[in-house]
Amino acid sequence: MMNHRCAWADNGLAIIDTGGTVFPCCQIRGEHGKNTVNNYPNISRLKTLDEVHDSNSFRTIRKKLKTGHNHECSSCWHIEKAGKTSRRQYFSASEFYTGGYGLKFMELMLDSTCNMMCKMCKPTQSSKWASAKKLLSDLDMIDTSNEGHHVMTGSSVIKNLINVLENTDLSKLVHINIVGGEPFYSKNFLKILKLLDEKRGLENISIGLNTNASIFPNDELLKLLVSTKTIRIKFSLDAVGNLASYIRHGMPWDLIENNVKKFTKLRKTYSNMSFIISSTVSVMNMNHMQDLADFAYDNGLAIDSYMLEHPKYFSIYNIPIDERKKYLIDKTKRNYNSFIHSWADEFNNQMLYERNWVKTGLSMPILNTLDKHQNSNFAETNPEMYSTLLKLAKKQKI
Repeated sequence: MMNHRCAWADNGLAIIDTGGTVFPCCQIRGEHGKNTVNNYPNISRLKTLDEVHDSNSFRTIRKKLKTGHNHECSSCWHIEKAGKTSRRQYFSASEFYTGGYGLKFMELMLDSTCNMMCKMCKPTQSSKWASAKKLLSDLDMIDTSNEGHHVMTGSSVIKNLINVLENTDLSKLVHINIVGGEPFYSKNFLKILKLLDEKRGLENISIGLNTNASIFPNDELLKLLVSTKTIRIKFSLDAVGNLASYIRHGMPWDLIENNVKKFTKLRKTYSNMSFIISSTVSVMNMNHMQDLADFAYDNGLAIDSYMLEHPKYFSIYNIPIDERKKYLIDKTKRNYNSFIHSWADEFNNQMLYERNWVKTGLSMPILNTLDKHQNSNFAETNPEMYSTLLKLAKKQKI
């Protein structure tokens, strides 16, 4: 019997949707998210997070992990099978994990406030998406599975979150990851940092942060960030140049590139700061990851990547494996550093992972609808993948 004990199931929690569900981690929903939401506590019905790890749902997860069979953790299993280090493996082997129970890790979505409208995103994570009523209606006519852009949930839970955190014992908290929306665009980010500083002391907390790099923090926010034990900022970049602007609609590439350089210069002053590119790999950019590797190398950055699973019609696993082989990273192209070499190995393993879906037929009508509303053109921006998707769509007679 295999024991897949997980630090997040023991010591973590994630509040990462606008419905306020408290999950053991951000990956727990996987392919079964719609069936598990109601099984977990909700922030609106809690006064404190102190008892969450002793709830029936969290105890059940830990029990299942001892046998190694838990379908809700399928995301980590797939990552590990593809040869990449999963979230479970990383945190369970990290300095943060010392065993026992109690709240040590948190992942928080402050709200869905965002200044961009990324093509693979949805209203629960972007206020720009939530306001695009006509586009959402048109997409709903194409994708009737309710697993894509048009899924809507409740309003922000930030007020409940702040009240609950004020009543929670944070004396063991060592790590928190902030996601969005866009944290630097949210008025609530500063509030949360001040609360954590008062309750625990930021010097005792390591913070991870995802940003689209369109906004550089003001002096007050920057002062708090650099006072943390460590701060790791992840740039959500999927490509460079026009393709980057296409995928993350509203992203002016010149501004993003300039901000990335401003951020990375901070490493010279603050030794507790680190930066990494966090890329979402989809059918829109899978053939241009080599360009992103070059950009990372030129700016002294490492890369991490996530193979998009939802919405499925944008997943690379719709593309036949022989076609995917064309886009593997060539590590001999440049004198890449060890970080990029390691990432390239993991990326190539995932590209060759035998996993096949048949949602590609939806890619073209979805992209065409997005292009119409966003005044963009995938055929011009990435003609190679446009041609590939078109051929696959015709083969599926969609």
